[in-house]
Amino acid sequence: RHGHAAGDVVLSEFATQLNKACRGSDLAARIGGDEFMLLLLDCLPGQVPIVLSRLSGLEVKLGEIKIPVTFSVGWAEHQAGEQPRDLLERADKDLYAEKRSGKLEEGIRQAQKMQTMGQLTGGVAHDLSNLLMVIKSYSELALDEQDLGELQRKNLQEIQKASGRATALTRQLLAFSRKQVLAPVILS
Repeated sequence: RHGHAAGDVVLSEFATQLNKACRGSDLAARIGGDEFMLLLLDCLPGQVPIVLSRLSGLEVKLGEIKIPVTFSVGWAEHQAGEQPRDLLERADKDLYAEKRSGKLEEGIRQAQKMQTMGQLTGGVAHDLSNLLMVIKSYSELALDEQDLGELQRKNLQEIQKASGRATALTRQLLAFSRKQVLAPVILS
C-alpha cells in the first residue's frame, strides 16, 4: 500500500525488533524477501508464543504515517537426524497454511477496525473535553456570585462534580485512543 520504500523500512524495523525479541541463545536471520528465520535453541514448544509475543503491536513510522506491522508464523520442532532443509520445509508449510486460512487477513481487518475505533473515540473525547471545560468554567463563575440561594449553590456544586466525573471518563477515552498516556495506580 505504501510502496517499496515503506516495505524496506518495515522489513528493517521488523529485523531490529526480531533481534530484540531473541533470547541470548536464539539466532534470527533473514532468509530472503520478507521471510525471516528464528532458531530457538533449547526452547519448549509452549515458549514459542511467549518469544513471538514480544513482536506484537509493532508499528513503523514513515514520515507522518504510522504503519501497523502484522506477520504470519510457521514453526516446526527439530526432529532427531533431520536435515535443516527438511525442518525449513515443514515450517514453511505451516506458515503458508496459516496464510491461506485467512487468519492473517482477518487479523489485519480487526487491527484496522480497532484503529478506526480509536480515532473516532479520540475525536469524540476531544470534543467532549472542550464542552466539559465550558460547563466547568461557567459553573465556577456562577458559584462566585454572592446572591445565590443555598439550593442554587448546591445544584451548581453537583454540576461541577458531574463534570469532574465526565472529565475522568474523557481521560479514559483518550487513553483508549492512544492520545493520552495512562497513569496506572496500585489499588487494594
